[in-house]
Amino acid sequence: MENLFFTIFDGLPRQGPGDNASTRKAFYSLPAFSQQANILDIGCGTGIQTLELARLSPCQILALDNHEPYLRDLKIRAREENLDKKISTILGDMHNLPFSEAEFDLIWSEGSIYIIGFEKGLREWRKYLKPGGSLVVTELIWTSLNPPDKAREFWEIEYPAMQSDPFCKNAISRSGFTLIRDFLLPKEAWWEQYYQPLSKRVVQMKKNYAASEPMIELLHDVETEIKIYTEFNSHFGYAFYIMKKSD
Repeated sequence: MENLFFTIFDGLPRQGPGDNASTRKAFYSLPAFSQQANILDIGCGTGIQTLELARLSPCQILALDNHEPYLRDLKIRAREENLDKKISTILGDMHNLPFSEAEFDLIWSEGSIYIIGFEKGLREWRKYLKPGGSLVVTELIWTSLNPPDKAREFWEIEYPAMQSDPFCKNAISRSGFTLIRDFLLPKEAWWEQYYQPLSKRVVQMKKNYAASEPMIELLHDVETEIKIYTEFNSHFGYAFYIMKKSD
């Protein structure tokens, strides 16, 4: 199933909701960095946010993902934009990061901390930050106290660990961080940047893989997610959390 997932998403600009405007908004909320500062982008995917960080900052950026084709795409785009001297890549697993403690000034992770778990990721990644370093992540959260059963039932299957904004903010504090700013991704970051390209891919792949029952089942799940978002997006969203390592 993992290979089928990559087949669907390979070549798409994003593997989850997001947009450059939100990346910029989050980055400009951080304290100023020196030119010698370094950034780790965990779960970078094809690196659309990595490239934006390189445009915004003179810092060196190390982009990590466990899918080598995504890293190859990022390298190509970085060369095309003359950003390859700022960006390096590493194939790796966020569960077992190959870094020393206090190695990075900033750790960035858009749409991927859920893989390790929100609070677990905060606690484990904290040690890789220098004193006073910053962590920026996005996390899928409930934005209403009583979401409709249809939405809750869907996300209980797809992301059973999904929590509310107050829970996440308490987890940030418990994990040794001070919250600097938070905000929700706008609807355009879901639809224009993510679901529109994905919807076109699904239509094409339903034709190409009509004989593959596992692929058709996975494509149906993607269509269901898009429908759930269309009907119930006022009850959940992606939150940007910008935080600083506490002393």
